[in-house]
Amino acid sequence: MGRYRRPCSSALADVIVVANVGGQSLSVETLFEPAKIGPLTIKNRFIRAATAESMSRPDGSITEDYINLYLDIARGGAGLIFTGQMYVHPRGRGGYYHAG
Repeated sequence: MGRYRRPCSSALADVIVVANVGGQSLSVETLFEPAKIGPLTIKNRFIRAATAESMSRPDGSITEDYINLYLDIARGGAGLIFTGQMYVHPRGRGGYYHAG
């Protein structure tokens, strides 16, 4: 769906509609509303997807930069954070600086 503008009764003159779900338009304001995922309620709809940060030490241990990355994401207000790739066995290691 393309983005379009529509009148809004809030303090904003217009809002940008960012999605159309089941025929219902969702505005930017919707991103800041709580949402439920099963029994879990998250404070907003900003979700940080899992990635491979490649910020660990060569042995897979976590660095201070790695910790600070997740602290910054949490402090930034993400409603839900999926951590990046982490291996539980050396054969599952995806890269030299991946956490595990």
